Amino acid sequence: MPGYFISNVGDMMRTYLSPANEEESDFSKIEIREKYFKSLWEGYMGQMKDELAEEEKRHFIWAGQIHDLHAGHSFPHGLLEQRFVLWCKI
Repeated sequence: MPGYFISNVGDMMRTYLSPANEEESDFSKIEIREKYFKSLWEGYMGQMKDELAEEEKRHFIWAGQIHDLHAGHSFPHGLLEQRFVLWCKI
């Protein structure tokens, strides 16, 4: 199944840029490894530059934040939807 640029890049950023686990609650352990970001940028653009629109290239840096905002919205929405469906069955 094909993905979307923002989701694919955002997922890579979430996975590779911080040495901390994504469930880490100690914020002092969470950081962005700039060398990893540079390598991610160079590798992705090296392969995808001809496939991406100019606007996508300009917004590459925002993919991680957009991905996290979407996930932050989708998870509670899905949870509430499940509970509503269960409530309706009662």
